[in-house]
Amino acid sequence: MDNGVNQKLTSINGVENIKKMTKQKALTEKEMKLLMAYNEINIRLMRPDDMMNCLAVVAKNWNVETTQSAFIEFSCHNTNYPYRPVFYVAECDGNIIGHSAYCVSWANFGIYEISWVNVHPDYQSQGIGKRLVNVCFDDIQVLGGEIVLLSTNKPQYFSKHWGFELIDNINNKHLMKKRIGK
Repeated sequence: MDNGVNQKLTSINGVENIKKMTKQKALTEKEMKLLMAYNEINIRLMRPDDMMNCLAVVAKNWNVETTQSAFIEFSCHNTNYPYRPVFYVAECDGNIIGHSAYCVSWANFGIYEISWVNVHPDYQSQGIGKRLVNVCFDDIQVLGGEIVLLSTNKPQYFSKHWGFELIDNINNKHLMKKRIGK
């Protein structure tokens, strides 16, 4: 499960290095800021003292009921419960700006679930959610996972980036799966 832990890209120094890296002749100021910010994001395992900051990210994206549900699931992270989720956080300048989780399904049999993929609204559309999901996939593959399930209100996002297939639509929540194993 060490894949992705403390995953941090080397900071980019100077406009010339950015241009070389992107193979473009010129970047706009906005593109340079985005690229530099992206490279300063640290993905690591969630610690117990991160929970309230993770809940604040959920609260920015969801309603009170969903935030309360998150509190219950986040609380399992720091227990010895056998099916507890493994949470990752995205951190920028010491602030939690996103998180994701995965756990083995109760059904087991190589089935895992990805959940709580959330990025603070100020940091969305910068690839942080993708990095958080990818680190979960890395762990699941190392653990021998064969199928990944998730429930989302953004099915197109998961279809486009990882090839998830729709299983069913229940109360406007989309149950999806992706086969990654054998």
